[in-house]
Amino acid sequence: MNVPILPLVFREGPMIHRTLGVLGLLLAATQTAFGIEWRNDPVPPLTGDEAAFIEDGLDDKEVETLLAAFVDRAEKAYTGRARMPEGFLEWLAGQPALRTAFWLALVPGADDPIAAVRVLDTLRREDAEAVETYFHLAVAISVVWDAPRNVMMSQRICIFGVGPDQFSKPPGYLWTFRYFTEKKRQRSFLFKIEDLVWPIAVYIANFDVSEEESEWALRRMGRYRNSVGSTYAMVEYDHGKRNGQSTKLGSRPYTLANLLEYGGVCGDQAHFCSRVAKCLGIPAMKASGLSRYGGAGHAFVCYFVWKKRRPILESTGRYFNDFYYTGNVFDPQIGTRILDRTVAMMLDGASLSYEKYIQARTLARIATHVYAQRPEVSLNLAKKAVTTNHFCGTGWRVLMRHVNEGHVPPEEGLEWGNKMIRYLEDHPDLTHECFETFLGCIPREDVKQRQKFYERVADVYEERPDLQLLLREAQGKELIEAGKEKDALRVLLKACAEHGKEGRLIMPLITPAVEILDREKKYVIAFSRPLDKMIMRFPKRRMNRISASFQDLARMIIPLYEAVGKQRDADKLRRRAGL
Repeated sequence: MNVPILPLVFREGPMIHRTLGVLGLLLAATQTAFGIEWRNDPVPPLTGDEAAFIEDGLDDKEVETLLAAFVDRAEKAYTGRARMPEGFLEWLAGQPALRTAFWLALVPGADDPIAAVRVLDTLRREDAEAVETYFHLAVAISVVWDAPRNVMMSQRICIFGVGPDQFSKPPGYLWTFRYFTEKKRQRSFLFKIEDLVWPIAVYIANFDVSEEESEWALRRMGRYRNSVGSTYAMVEYDHGKRNGQSTKLGSRPYTLANLLEYGGVCGDQAHFCSRVAKCLGIPAMKASGLSRYGGAGHAFVCYFVWKKRRPILESTGRYFNDFYYTGNVFDPQIGTRILDRTVAMMLDGASLSYEKYIQARTLARIATHVYAQRPEVSLNLAKKAVTTNHFCGTGWRVLMRHVNEGHVPPEEGLEWGNKMIRYLEDHPDLTHECFETFLGCIPREDVKQRQKFYERVADVYEERPDLQLLLREAQGKELIEAGKEKDALRVLLKACAEHGKEGRLIMPLITPAVEILDREKKYVIAFSRPLDKMIMRFPKRRMNRISASFQDLARMIIPLYEAVGKQRDADKLRRRAGL
């Protein structure tokens, strides 16, 4: 299917409710179409000579030259802010791979370059040889521990009902580096630490369990390194805590051993599993989201495993019957929530070829910076970024914006859009991110043409009902704005009937549909079949509780049934919803 795709502003994932901890509410970040990474970039993007030869395109050798020059400018920009530790720059100059990785890893607006330098220099003074051997780990620790608050936040996210004095004090970055580089201990790890490039290693660098806990985990849980996902269920579920009663843990220290003995809820299970994984050298993170039933939310774990000779992202405790299509994870470097799908795409890019991934990332960074001043240069950089490494999200966003604004011929734009869908078949969230802006190319008055594209793109997301429903929601709202309310009802209610089992996810479609039905009661009878099918398929109970989302649905539908004389159906729905 030929579907043209262009850029769209990033949508945050599900909200974090009380069960996932108060900290979750503090972690939302607004992201632009270019992403959070390259705002207020202090590094000069290009020289005049570089811009001139980029206008004619870039070959691989020119990319290497451009990258080396950019690293030099980054070092100058960052080191000009403060006096560098004695001998640091001279030592760094003798480690070209480490130097490149370090300066390019720093994220403007998120990392503190001077603090990161201090961390790396402290590691160097402690054991320069180990830093040179495990330089990816050293870089990851530097860009995480430049802001220790991020380590604290990643420790406490998804957890509630625990006092601040119950948590273990993180052991610090020096001990973290020693822990992962000690040869004897490495024999217990699943991954070779030297094989974890820094974008992956940041998910062990935020090491927040005490020294005693980590040694306990090695002794007690080491045999689970090839099945670390099974440790999630080892923490017995504390139903009293879930119901707001006293917890079995009480005021005892919040340690891995105590969680195993006294239990907890999903956030505690996720903490236990993800921290055991880190102790075994496995990058891991707590994740959170809302199920189809609505209500408080749920925490699970994402972690890396080897498959087909490279790492991929797995999850445990996700309960796919609850339809957690995406989860929010905490990025310990930039200190905010991102989608687990974003981590999976990074993992694909970095594990396929770290060198190409970093080249693409830097090209996209420069393309973002020069977009307004030198659009033709930005366009060539974006093209080179996505062909160098297909999993460069920022590169695709920049390129698609060029297509949207007419910087390439329509036929070429269509070709790039189709390439993106093909290359990112396993990462549809990015392609969906780009669809709305593409529609901006078609006048809103041309309702028929826009609706055609909605129908065509919906087929692309056949295996992602969550994305299909987002698409149908936008499609229905456009039809309402165009005065085609009956057509809007047809789109919205058909989607709700087809995907009724998705529960909470269909609620944003039901709301505008009910508003129309409330104004035009005649449509209630006309659309009674999809309404009935939707109610039949909607999940009504989870465990022994009536679904909160089902109750919300019933409150909207019951008045409609009563208004058109369907009192029997209204009473039946009221009883089933426990209202």
